[in-house]
This record gives sequence, C-alpha cells and structure tokens, in this order.
Amino acid sequence: MYVYLVLPVVLLLLLVYYVYSIQMSTRNMPPGPFVVPFGLGSIPEVWLRRPIFKFWQVRPWEYLAMLSKTYGDLIGFNVLGFDAIAITSYELMTEVANMEEYSIKFAHELYTYPRTFGKEMGLIFAASPPLWTEMRKFTVRTLREFGFGKVYTMHSVIIAEVNLLADDFKKKIKSDYGVVKFRNTFSLTVLNVLWCMVAGIRYEHDDPRLLKLMGHVFNMSKSVTFGNPLELILPVTKKIAPWLHKANLRNKVFDSCHELSKTLIEERKAEGYYLSEPQNYMDVFLKKIHEHRDQKDTIYTEQQLQSMVADLLMVGSLTLNATLNYGILFLTLNPEIQKKCQDEIDAIVPRNIAPTVDDVEKMPYFQAFMLETHRCANVVPNPVPRMVPKDWHLRGYVIPKNTVILSNHYSVNTDEKIWGDPLVFRPGRFINEKGEFVPDPRVVIFGFGK
Repeated sequence: MYVYLVLPVVLLLLLVYYVYSIQMSTRNMPPGPFVVPFGLGSIPEVWLRRPIFKFWQVRPWEYLAMLSKTYGDLIGFNVLGFDAIAITSYELMTEVANMEEYSIKFAHELYTYPRTFGKEMGLIFAASPPLWTEMRKFTVRTLREFGFGKVYTMHSVIIAEVNLLADDFKKKIKSDYGVVKFRNTFSLTVLNVLWCMVAGIRYEHDDPRLLKLMGHVFNMSKSVTFGNPLELILPVTKKIAPWLHKANLRNKVFDSCHELSKTLIEERKAEGYYLSEPQNYMDVFLKKIHEHRDQKDTIYTEQQLQSMVADLLMVGSLTLNATLNYGILFLTLNPEIQKKCQDEIDAIVPRNIAPTVDDVEKMPYFQAFMLETHRCANVVPNPVPRMVPKDWHLRGYVIPKNTVILSNHYSVNTDEKIWGDPLVFRPGRFINEKGEFVPDPRVVIFGFGK
C-alpha cells in the first residue's frame, strides 16, 4: 500500500527536480518564456499568448515580435529541445554582425545534409566561415566577371524576358476576361534570367527543360518544410516510422534535383569550353575543379557545384518572384502610388523604350517604392539560423555553446519606434525635402553578418 503512495511522490519530486534543473541551466540566459520539459521547451507559453483566432497559425516571426514586447530585443527560450536566443532589434543586429560567435550557421543534418550529400556544402547552409567566405568570394567575383556569359549582357537578357512577359500578360488579359493571376507569373522569367547567369543558357518559356527546372526549384524549397518536429525531439522515430516524417518524399526531391544538376554539368563538360574558354559560372567552377583535382581536401568538387547551383536558383528565383508579386499587390492596393510611379517613369523614358539601370537612378519615387516593398513584404522574415561556437558573453548574459541564434527581420521592419506607422505602405518615408531618394539601412531585406 505504501508503495502506491510513495511512487507518485517520488515521480513528482523527480519532475520538480527536472524542471528546476532546466531553469537553473538557463539562469544566465537572456529573459524569455518559461521552459517546460519533455521537449516542449517554451512552446506552451508562446502559444498561450496567441489570440484565439490565430491559435493554430505557426509564424515564428510574429511570435518573436510578440515576445520582444515583453522580454526586449534579446530573448532566451527553448524550442524542441534546442536552447535558443532571438535578436529582434536593428541595434543588436549591427552589434553582433561581425562577431565570431555569430559567424556559424545552424546546419542541422535533418534539414540540410540530405540536400548536400551528407556533407557541409553549398552557400545557404555553409556552417563554417571558411567555406562560406570562399564560396561567396568565388561566386561574386565570377558573376561580376561574366554577367550572363559571353553571349548575353544583363540588360539584353532582362529586356528580352520582360518583353515576353508583357506579351504573356496581353494574351492572358484577352483570354481570361482581363484577369491575371500573379502567384507564379514571374517564376519562369526570373528563373530564366538566373539560369543565363549560371549556365549561359536561355530557354523558351514553354521549353520542357525550363518547366522541369522550375518544378525542381519549387520542390526543393518545399522539401525543407517536410520535416516533422518529432524528428528533432525523438530522432529514433525517423527509422522506426519514416512515414511520419515524409522522409522518403524529401529524399526523392533531393535525388531528382541532384540528377538534373548532374546532367547539366555533364553537358558543360562534354562541350569542353570550361578548360580553355569558360563562358559562365558553371564553366569557371568546373575549371576550378580541374585545377584542384589532386588536392584531397579541396572544396571545389562536382557535388559542391551541384549544391551551389541549387542554392543560387532556389534562393534567387523564390525571393525575386515573391518580391515582384508583392510589388504588384502594393501597386494594386494603392492606385495613387501606382500613378506616381507611372508618371515618374513616363517623364524619364518614352513608353516605347525599355528603361535601363541608369534611368532608374533618375527615378527617386520608384526607388522609394521598391525599398518600401522590401520593408512591407518581409520576404525573408527569418534568415538561416546561426549557432554559438563557444560560450558567448553578450550584454551581461552567458549564452552557452551550441545555442541556436534566430534573427527576426520582421521585428525591425515593423518597429513602430523606427517607422511610426509600420503597417502603412508609404514610399514617401524615403524621400527627403528636396525630393531625393534616401535609402534607410534599417530596412533589413535578406540578412546580415558573415
């Protein structure tokens, strides 16, 4: 009989001790929501703070913005068993941008390694600074040198694609009673421009290869969200019940993307220009592979090239397509702003002539419109997380090694202290008394730091 009484008491004491130990282990962390055991971390308190009508919506950027109003711009919390901090102000972002502790990206094997052959590769999830630095320098240098290859120039390719896009709009307006759906309208155009930059090839919009490439890019982006959080809490379930996590589907997407990129690489190698006369980004990378072929630990490999191609196409096409879609949305919702932009363009460029980059420099209001689009669209509200490589002393707190760092662009771009009326779309906020465009560095677009 006493056993039945003692056992619950012991279990309760163990639970209290477990919770206490969790709280003590984070006592030097920045303030944040209460941490509960069993892998739930701070999720219960965060969800309980949500309005009832949004209770099931999962938007991390909104959660972090909400928490910052209570705990400040440096928040400590735990999610799915990972200790984490969130940075939610522009001042703190600029403070940590060049710190060594902020230089390591969080490359958890669950979401990143399957797409990069089980290794640390590519650019988006390049965890170590040396790899990221080398790939970034190589990519920027090569793209600047070649532009869109020797056959094309940036302006001519963009104009060609824009003309095709305009013709497509006209056809849709006539055939669909004036209704144009913009969700994926820009996808083929953006992807074709980027593909010219990477491989020096331009496809017709109905070319099966371009359509297949677009499908792979979108599938690659979706595959990152296929993972079930249960994998993080109980990794063993991935082997016991893989169907819970759609692991097979995720791997199938990665395999098909790798197969396509491998085919394209083999085509470039067969043409043979990459050794004597490189014509594009892919050719230059293949030449680097050839030059480093005898180095055992070289980062210039065909798998690295495949990962780089996937990163460039996925990030470039998805972010540009989303930004253009938001631009159309804001113009539609604000006809007076649309008229100001059109009037300014008409004053600089005749309607039968395509504008150039130099022309855009003469359009302060249009430039302000684009910057306001970036601010309000928040296409990348949370960039790739970072991981603390060693114990980090920041603002009087001790952030343990391996803590995940989340940066919240959404908090900055909607900060009332900065913008006054952040939910109002107002390009005029970037125009001074002289009518000049004045960019504001506090508009956080794609990321910061190393």
